[in-house]
Order: sequence, then structure tokens, then C-alpha cells
Amino acid sequence: MEQDKKDRMFYELLQNSLLHLYQFVSETPRFVPNEKRNKILTSYFKEQMVNKELKQIKPLLRVMVATGRNHKAILEKHTWSLINDIKPKIRNASSN
Repeated sequence: MEQDKKDRMFYELLQNSLLHLYQFVSETPRFVPNEKRNKILTSYFKEQMVNKELKQIKPLLRVMVATGRNHKAILEKHTWSLINDIKPKIRNASSN
């Protein structure tokens, strides 16, 4: 039960982070390269680490920030893959 709650919180946070990114990108008339996208997502995850309600998933947020700091990583792609990995778990938990 506790893991289901963490998965749902992390899933919602990942979705919100991508919404935040795409909102920023849509307001920019120019192309936004991966390095800038990583910075946007990393700053979003850093801001969320302060949130007391997300204390249970703080270690996961630290991993996301560390991934975003890696220059070779594409944090947006990593976020999408995590969403696709967590989605079936949430569906199975809600159907039980």
C-alpha cells in the first residue's frame, strides 16, 4: 500500500514536470536544446525537493537531479521512460 502511494506521487510529479517543461518551451519562440531542457527539469525537481508533502520520494528526486546534471543524459527522455514504467503499476494497484 505504501509503495503504491509513492508510485502515484512520483508518477504525478513526473507528469507535472513535463507539463512545466512543455509550458516553458511553448512560450519560447526558438528551439530549446536538450541542455536547456535538462536545466529546466532539474530546477523543477530541486524546487520540489523542498516540498514537505513529497518527503517520501525525496531520494527519487535526488536521482532525477543527478541525472539532469549529467551532460550526456536526456532527462526528458528518462522522465518519459519512468512514466511508462510506473503507469502499469498504478493501473494494477487501482484495479485491485
